[in-house]
Amino acid sequence: MSLSSTQPNLNAEAIVEEIESRSDAIEIRPNRSKKRSVVWNYFGDVGDLKVVCKHCGSTPSKLKGSGTSHLRRRILNTCEGITNDERARILTTQGDDWFDPSTFKFDPMLTRGLLTFLFADAEIPFAAIDSRFWEPAMRSMRPEYRAVGRQTVREDCVDVFKAGCDLTIAEFEKLDSRVSFTCDIWTSSVNLGYLCLTAHWIDKDFNLHKKIIAFKKIPYPHTGSTIANLVAKIWSDWKLDGKIFAMTLDNSSANDNAMKFLEIKLSNRLPFDASHMHMRCSAHILNLIVQEGMKIIPSALKSIRELMRHIASSGSRLQVLNTILSEMKMPPKKGLTLDCSTRWNSTYAMLKEALALKEALIRYLDASSMNGPNAEEWQEAEDMAGFLEPFLDATKTFSNKAYGDGSEAKLEHIRGLMNEFYEKYEKSNRADQVSSVGSPQVGKKVCEKQKLDEEFAKFKFENVNFNSTMSELEKYMQEKLVDTEEENFDILQFWKKNSGLYPTLAKMTRDFLAVQASSVASESAFSAAGRLTDQLRSSMSSETLESLVCVKDWFGPNDEVFDLNKYLPLIRRS
Repeated sequence: MSLSSTQPNLNAEAIVEEIESRSDAIEIRPNRSKKRSVVWNYFGDVGDLKVVCKHCGSTPSKLKGSGTSHLRRRILNTCEGITNDERARILTTQGDDWFDPSTFKFDPMLTRGLLTFLFADAEIPFAAIDSRFWEPAMRSMRPEYRAVGRQTVREDCVDVFKAGCDLTIAEFEKLDSRVSFTCDIWTSSVNLGYLCLTAHWIDKDFNLHKKIIAFKKIPYPHTGSTIANLVAKIWSDWKLDGKIFAMTLDNSSANDNAMKFLEIKLSNRLPFDASHMHMRCSAHILNLIVQEGMKIIPSALKSIRELMRHIASSGSRLQVLNTILSEMKMPPKKGLTLDCSTRWNSTYAMLKEALALKEALIRYLDASSMNGPNAEEWQEAEDMAGFLEPFLDATKTFSNKAYGDGSEAKLEHIRGLMNEFYEKYEKSNRADQVSSVGSPQVGKKVCEKQKLDEEFAKFKFENVNFNSTMSELEKYMQEKLVDTEEENFDILQFWKKNSGLYPTLAKMTRDFLAVQASSVASESAFSAAGRLTDQLRSSMSSETLESLVCVKDWFGPNDEVFDLNKYLPLIRRS
């Protein structure tokens, strides 16, 4: 007999309440020890001798000292209220508490696949598997385990990457919205250039996705034509030519030229004649503004930077400063904040710490008979910190909040843009419908749908008082403004909820809200790439590096629980 339930589940909670309410029921005594096993998520405790299954209502015995093994076996093997799919989920999500040696079956290919994920996610050098302790350590847990060589692990990583590419390409082919991109170039420790291309899209359930689809070595010189040719090839390999919407890059002249090449090359396959394809990285623009502003007081920055580096470079000097801080009843410092001249936010952090330690630093200079910032330079540093603070706040707001206030001037500008884009989307939708009606395979269904639409329109006309001459966009623009400051407000969920009311606008939303304001998504891959190509692994091939960077990115955020079922297709297909 199938283990799937063929009868409606009994109301287990009602059974528990019934037993507890009976006058002759067994007295329920509090258990002095906390029930730690997840088994108790599936059973209710109704006395010293019995428990009740919350799924099927059965009441197995609870013998003193017998533990919970028999209850686990019931959940995994005999409970008719639990489906096979639910059993599989329990096994993959509940961890060691559900491990049963009598039913466990060692799968060497699964272990090998999980080790592939481990090497990619933890950035472990392939040489680790050749350690003389690797196989003994693994076999101590599972004697059947047999280690493979470093070359095999490398090939497994590449195979998982290729399998992931195939699955994502299939996902893109089914996608009914467009894809936006972020792009940036990085130079490795051995002066090799790499181009990182990240795709961003919103699926039919209005979930935003981000995935690095390429981390390719790019030949020198990094001219516009070189960048454009490589990007176009990546798009072609991923079968994305007809789904491209916009790309966000920094403001280098090479990127500007690359976008001009792409706009010409792909103009007949891009929306709006490619006029809105090039998006400039706002974070890069902000950085240029701040860097220009800091040129006003170079002497003050230089003096404070040299003083902070002078103290931080010596343990004895830092100890002298800490002695002064102790005398001033201030906490000691383990180190001082130093800046990177190309990262203005680090300069701001350095200035803030220097200003907080101003009196102590002045005492240090007097005690050491050193020259340092004068009163004018300290004032300039304070002014500069005040100048940078709003930019830091703007960057944080910009990173966490995609929408500004609803001033009338901005709304008028938005109305104009939306009218322009809406007309083009409507025209595109009508062309798609004409094309579909012309197809003999779908013509009949479309005619049936049109008849249904006519009936619906008739019903709406008879039952709803509305202006039939208003377009979908006009109706939307007359809606009351939504408070986006409301806690837990999610713009994507708002459009998912209203996609039936505004179908064309919802389609626009999925395209436009996937556009990124900065290229940070691609730049973040460079930190991992730098660690993967350190001095001990500088000869790693570009194919291997791309595989490791992409597979690591595909795992999702570090705080996301690893879902084995989600990644099993990669292991099985590779």
